[in-house]
Amino acid sequence: MVARLQERIGGPTYDVLEAAAALGEPAGPDLLATMTGLPVPEVLRALDELADLSVVARVGEHLQVRDPLLQTAVLEWLRPSVRRALHRRAAALDGLSHEVRYSVCLIASTCGSAAACSMKRWTLVANES
Repeated sequence: MVARLQERIGGPTYDVLEAAAALGEPAGPDLLATMTGLPVPEVLRALDELADLSVVARVGEHLQVRDPLLQTAVLEWLRPSVRRALHRRAAALDGLSHEVRYSVCLIASTCGSAAACSMKRWTLVANES
């Protein structure tokens, strides 16, 4: 399923899908541009293509992978080193809600990326107390 999707969309559009899957929550184009390193107009084109294919659902000005099973499949299809890098990148982003940051840091830390988000987790705990 993921291989066929990757062949069909490929390139920057698939990069945006991977980033959205790694975040696991609705994300806007600016956040996805930061995650992927793509310019915002290219991210917007990718989001339109993914929405046209019903791969993502728009939630206001954000997008979310429509099906949790697809989100999981996209992440599992990635090489472990790429998946860890995406989670580390997500953990370092500004603009995430506390819940999303906690979730991404938890995933990153279980993938051997604890150093990438130890300070972020401390900040979360300090802010929640």
